[in-house]
Amino acid sequence: MGFFSSDKDKDSKMPKQNDRYILAMEEFQKAKFSDDEKAREYLQLAFREAEHNIFDMHFWYNHAIDYYCRQLDDPEAEAKCLQLCKENMAMAPDIIAAYKNEYHKESLLDFIPPSIPAFLTAAEIYEANGEYSQAAEVSEKAADLHLRDGTPGGFKARKERLEKKLYRS
Repeated sequence: MGFFSSDKDKDSKMPKQNDRYILAMEEFQKAKFSDDEKAREYLQLAFREAEHNIFDMHFWYNHAIDYYCRQLDDPEAEAKCLQLCKENMAMAPDIIAAYKNEYHKESLLDFIPPSIPAFLTAAEIYEANGEYSQAAEVSEKAADLHLRDGTPGGFKARKERLEKKLYRS
């Protein structure tokens, strides 16, 4: 038993991941910097394997969004990234509910929702393209879900800043 492990780890309540999903994601990770065609094939395979597990889907979207947002040489990558963000944002209430049900249960502590980077990514893309209204709308949805963006003011302050930009333009 390692320093950071315990007997509790053996009885983890984490839902079992699909082995084929895990394998496809491992192969995607190996290929994503060297072979875009293979990476996209494995990403698609992982999607099919993750379809029926909200936790796997959550992580799949995080990886897929990150992958497509880094494809600077592909003119269609930003549109694909934004489409994936929209799909993931639509799933956000279900993701949050699943996490709350699985991990928070009847705890007396305040629930902190999982990170859903799609909101921040979409807001940043819209803002970079001068689409302040859409960026503010995404930020408002994230704030309503009590998501965090890593800044002191959070998505609420981001929305206010974007609205100021909108009125100045």
